[in-house]
Amino acid sequence: MLYIMRHGKTDWNALHKLQGRTDIPLNEEGRLMALKAHEEYKSLNIDVCYCSPLIRAVETAQIVLKNRGIPIITDERLVEMSFGDYEGIENSFKIPDCPINLIFRKPEEYIESIGGAETFAELFARTGSFLKEVIEPQLQEGKDVLIIDDMISSGESMIDVATELKRRKANRIFVAATFGLFTNGMEKFDEAHEKGLIDKVLTTNLVYQPEEVLKRDYYINVDMSKYVALLIDTLNHDQSISDLLNPTERIQAVLKKYGQI
Repeated sequence: MLYIMRHGKTDWNALHKLQGRTDIPLNEEGRLMALKAHEEYKSLNIDVCYCSPLIRAVETAQIVLKNRGIPIITDERLVEMSFGDYEGIENSFKIPDCPINLIFRKPEEYIESIGGAETFAELFARTGSFLKEVIEPQLQEGKDVLIIDDMISSGESMIDVATELKRRKANRIFVAATFGLFTNGMEKFDEAHEKGLIDKVLTTNLVYQPEEVLKRDYYINVDMSKYVALLIDTLNHDQSISDLLNPTERIQAVLKKYGQI
């Protein structure tokens, strides 16, 4: 199984500065975040950790995997995306005409480098090389794959990942996200499903779900009503919700139930 984790918080994160490849260390809050992750995920079976060579990524990995004897291997191809001359800029979204905002607001229009920033083509080339040379040889053909993200906007990145996984002989591919916005409609997902790239798409009802999404036979609506009600009830009884927010034990129980661990 593949687990993906972002580094802990830095002082630049707190100031809403673009970091990119600027080598900013974790701050105290970031170290506490990593320590919490260490406690929450210490039961996960992990064979090896690959990470960016930047200090905030390495330190996060070292804290999360402390005393577990798991090798931590850095690779330059996993380094953060470069924002060129705009690294260090604070609150770029509050600057109406800041060119670098194009990367985040209209990524489909970001084709050529802005101020020396890395292009998506360059980013995909190096990360793709890492996947092909390092990860692909460790994968077995015919595996079912679950792609998880916090949000599906246009869905293009999800479909790109699914396409690459299919090229590498993955079996069924399931796409899951907390928030399904589907800003460009469902046509691309329809096409991906018809081509056999994606088997199922799962998103929660924490955002509005239009009828055109719900009627797709490959779409699964993940109803969060009971979970939200449980959170509210727990808070109303002045009890801690920390166990409810930690999914590790429930995920492990499901995997064990179906004989996956």
